[in-house]
Amino acid sequence: MSIYSDNFWSDSNEEDESTEDQNYEESLKSLDNYYESIKDKSYISDLDTLEENVAMAIDLDEFELGLKLADILISFASYNSDAWQKRGIILNNLQRFQEAIESYNKSYTLNPADSETLINLGIAYDNIGDFQNAIDTFSQALIISPDNDEIIFNLALTYEHMSNFEKAIDILQQILETKPDNKEALYEIAFCYDSLEDFNSAIKTYNRLLDIDPYNYQAWYNLGITYSRSNEWEKAIECYDYSLAINDHFASAHFNKGNAYSFLGKLDKAIESYKKTIEIEPKDFFAWYNIGCSYEEMEEYLKAIKAFDKAIEINFNHYESYLSRGYCYDSIGKYHLAFKDFNKAIEVTSDNIEAWYAKGDLEYSLGQLHESIESYKKVMEKDPNNLEVYFDLAQNYYELGELGFALKCYENCIMFDPQWADPYYERAKIFFLLSKTYEAFESLKMSFLLDPIKQKEFEKDFPEIINSKLYKSIINKLK
Repeated sequence: MSIYSDNFWSDSNEEDESTEDQNYEESLKSLDNYYESIKDKSYISDLDTLEENVAMAIDLDEFELGLKLADILISFASYNSDAWQKRGIILNNLQRFQEAIESYNKSYTLNPADSETLINLGIAYDNIGDFQNAIDTFSQALIISPDNDEIIFNLALTYEHMSNFEKAIDILQQILETKPDNKEALYEIAFCYDSLEDFNSAIKTYNRLLDIDPYNYQAWYNLGITYSRSNEWEKAIECYDYSLAINDHFASAHFNKGNAYSFLGKLDKAIESYKKTIEIEPKDFFAWYNIGCSYEEMEEYLKAIKAFDKAIEINFNHYESYLSRGYCYDSIGKYHLAFKDFNKAIEVTSDNIEAWYAKGDLEYSLGQLHESIESYKKVMEKDPNNLEVYFDLAQNYYELGELGFALKCYENCIMFDPQWADPYYERAKIFFLLSKTYEAFESLKMSFLLDPIKQKEFEKDFPEIINSKLYKSIINKLK
């Protein structure tokens, strides 16, 4: 047992945090008192103090109160460009972006030489997805301040948000020309390369950033993501471990480390990582779901069901958990519970093909052929090019003795995929039953050509036919 308390090595200081909390409460109380003292006044002589309190509200993230103070300031000093800009900042933080834009425009009208207002205006345009206006605004700001890295950086971010990653990289490189160790620019460049699936360049850029800032746990994590995306799972795990060595409470690193272990087939370690995620984020239903999937793959169905139970408890609309839990119930023979989960998955999202398919498969295995046909038809409605469902539908019709429908389904399979041996083989069986011997043998011949194993399967199932002259003739032609 460690001789140190859990938070002994923490960077935080409880005494400092307590002092900060006390200062915040005192500042907020002062701000409230000030607002109460001026809110009904028809005239305020000390506008500087009012402006200082607006700035204090922004610093404290008290944006609703800050907006009230900013509106009072503007009512007495509508000519004050800084007041309009602060009002825009507050509205932007309240996600009232269109109103923020109006305030920034007013500020710019009053002071056209202020590039800071244009930066904030560009960010607001970016926030509402008006990327062209954002680009135009940042470009205008660069005319005023051509070497301003903040403007260049935000211009690049807008191109990034437009998914124009090449352009974003080109712009960010301008910052590196004068400041090669700019961490923010390197971080975004690496992200852009990753988005372009230029993984080698992304890895090089993240490593360059980590040479400058080796304790950047987010950069280690993102490097791990890049390795994961390039299927280099061992290297990804190593990066997640570095990230967690710096910040063990980084839930996303634990989660993605679990995913990497899962792809490597190391399911026990994957579960361990997912459980670490849940210790930090107990309501992470994706982690619970992945634990369930890992146990399901290990055929530990009861443990999997418990994990899916937790995922559903947190998010009752997570249809994948119902579907996977249904598979587990099916595997342990609790068919009524499997049906219930498949139906619930369909209820949550009726467009889910997999749930309809699972329901159809279960109905087929229980001999509920008519019900199975209806479920498979739902799959066909939503995915008319799904050959597997045509084949399964044909099997149902065949067992029901509806040979015409079965034949049509097999022929659809052959039409869509002429290189698939199974439909030819099954079609031949129907032709035999319909006394269409020549057609049956022609279909068999195609099946054997595409998959020689089918010949052995046929000779085992139909020993009475293999001595016929026509069958021997087909076999001779295949040699």
